[in-house]
Amino acid sequence: MTEKEQSLRRGENIAKLSSLVVAIIGLTKGAFGLFTGSMALLAQAIDSFTDVFASITVYLGLKLARKKPTERFPYGYYRAENLASLIIAGTIVVSGLEIARESIMRFLQPEAVFLPHAAMSIAVISVPLLYFLGRHNMSVGEEINSQAIVGQAKNFTLDAYSSLLVFV
Repeated sequence: MTEKEQSLRRGENIAKLSSLVVAIIGLTKGAFGLFTGSMALLAQAIDSFTDVFASITVYLGLKLARKKPTERFPYGYYRAENLASLIIAGTIVVSGLEIARESIMRFLQPEAVFLPHAAMSIAVISVPLLYFLGRHNMSVGEEINSQAIVGQAKNFTLDAYSSLLVFV
């Protein structure tokens, strides 16, 4: 296996790990958001599921980039990772708009949060998980020179700060 193939495989592995961790965080935030009525947790759950989609897209882009050149693509599929980054950017914009819309609706028609301490606990527990996932992704992304993974790392770090704001 070439060095490039090893790098792409390492990127695939971090994308799979990220998908699993963020899916668990998203399910937890979603369940507690529904149970407590916390719009902030529900918004973070939506963001987490967007991140899962992004991780899967990165994985598929890296997997496609490993394919050998063909007659149709004589230079190979290495640009698939760039396409994955573009898809992720679009998904983030759409989910951000949906979160903003729902937040405005809740602002105009506020609802009380049931068991606010439970909602706050889930938010604060996710902070170190997301932060260290972001740091690990950044390290791997820089090591294998993957802009898609570096972008994901920045998003996970931003999500950690966002969870901290929800807690506050």
